[in-house]
Amino acid sequence: MITNLHIRNLGIIKDIDVELGEGFNVLTGETGAGKTLIIDALNLLSGERFSKEMMRNKEEEVLIEANIFDGSKISEEEKNVVVSRKISFDGKNICKINGRLVSIRELKKYMQNVIDIHSQNDNQKLFDKKYHIELLDNFSNEILEIKYKYLTEYNEYISIKKQLQENFGDDSLRIRNLDIMRYQLNEIEEAGIIESEEELEIKKNKIQNREKIITNMQSVEYEFENNIINSFENVMKNFSKLSGIDEEYESKYNLLESSYYEMKEVMDFTRDVLCNLNNDGFEDEKILNRIDLINKLKRKYGGSIEEIEKYKEDLKDKISKIENLDDYINKLKLEEESIKKTMTKIAYTLSEKRKKVASKLSCLINKELLDMDMKNVNVNIEVTYDNDDEFTATGKDSVEFLIKTNLGGEYLPLTKIASGGEMSRVMLAIKTVLFKSYNVSTVVFDEIDVGISGMAATKVAKKMEKLSKEAQVICVTHLANVAALADNNLYIYKENLNNKETATKIKKLSGEEKIREVARISFGKITEVAIKYAYELQKEKFNILE
Repeated sequence: MITNLHIRNLGIIKDIDVELGEGFNVLTGETGAGKTLIIDALNLLSGERFSKEMMRNKEEEVLIEANIFDGSKISEEEKNVVVSRKISFDGKNICKINGRLVSIRELKKYMQNVIDIHSQNDNQKLFDKKYHIELLDNFSNEILEIKYKYLTEYNEYISIKKQLQENFGDDSLRIRNLDIMRYQLNEIEEAGIIESEEELEIKKNKIQNREKIITNMQSVEYEFENNIINSFENVMKNFSKLSGIDEEYESKYNLLESSYYEMKEVMDFTRDVLCNLNNDGFEDEKILNRIDLINKLKRKYGGSIEEIEKYKEDLKDKISKIENLDDYINKLKLEEESIKKTMTKIAYTLSEKRKKVASKLSCLINKELLDMDMKNVNVNIEVTYDNDDEFTATGKDSVEFLIKTNLGGEYLPLTKIASGGEMSRVMLAIKTVLFKSYNVSTVVFDEIDVGISGMAATKVAKKMEKLSKEAQVICVTHLANVAALADNNLYIYKENLNNKETATKIKKLSGEEKIREVARISFGKITEVAIKYAYELQKEKFNILE
């Protein structure tokens, strides 16, 4: 669960800390105070796209940081995780997990296992049939396993279809392409490139510094021949005369002797270098020409020896395919037919499993709807198998959530639901049933209770309160029924700073403060009647319907 959320420079939020607890966390406050900005912060921390309009001050960076606690983990590092995302005005991101730099993709992947966010726009996703199949599949691990097998075959199928479409044009175009590719292959093969070609750059450096090397080596040779060697030999003679007197003298003589032979080795090296440099003019030219050739091939076929080699192998493969095009196409067609048979078999198995799971999921959703005062409302998940020859990434099924809102009525698409309140409750019912399949520790609802009131509001509040027994729930609401059932009430408000700017502030409410806030939400102002009503709502906290 998220224990603390730090937000800086986001919208009207200047710098706040949101202290969250276990169970049911409810955020309330006046419209425009910044409640939804807190949800936006969680979305950004989950890897969602950032807009420059969200930044309070372009001179500063947006920072969102969360402390996440997972008691199921063993080590302290795994139990307590700090996740952060820093965004500059030019769009640069710095993302970290426990101080380690990560990509946006890595951040998103990690947060998918922590939090599920239901925003105000998510209800609209229910109108998209593509989302329906995703909801159904995520409910069953068995479906996901079959789907993975199908996807493996499907990806291979798509690859084969692409290869079949690459017929290299008509006959004249194929001949032209073949001529070009043969020329390119011949050019690379004639060069006879080997891996050690990269060492030529070292030789090139020596060639470019030829005069410098000669000048310094000649000076070294002169010193050796005229000064150093003779002087060193004299020193050695003197020490040799003393070597029989004491072991220490003999030890030093041996040291001198070793150094003498090392100097002789350097002197021989110097002479060899000078000799080679004086006679390598033609060889130098060959090396430079070779380097020019290699660089020319790199510009045409790749930036490195490895890339040129890969390009060469690709050329061989394409030439072979064109030269044996009929055989190549027939081979692909046979592979296509074989994989289509396999896919059809898996797709049918997948469809049958979906139909069974759809029936179970429908029953569970309807039970949740009944708990939320939707007695005559029923959801039916329809799975239709398509017998045509087309395949999609999800199989051969069409999945649609249908709804019946009245006794004796017929099942219709969700788009036929007129009430936003009904749609909110349908989404909450789905989220409640699918919660365990999401495998997250925190669920966020941004005004999921919009458009409902009265008994329906009470039932929705109790549903979220019940869900908070299994996971941390964070909810933005304008309903007193919801606020009254919270374990942790946070009041969001705006404050003028030095009469110059406005900033969002947050306050954790105590028992009496919570009652007054529930009263304010209920009646718009705090009166004795409102206070009494708030106390009555509070009692519901200790009388949750199972």
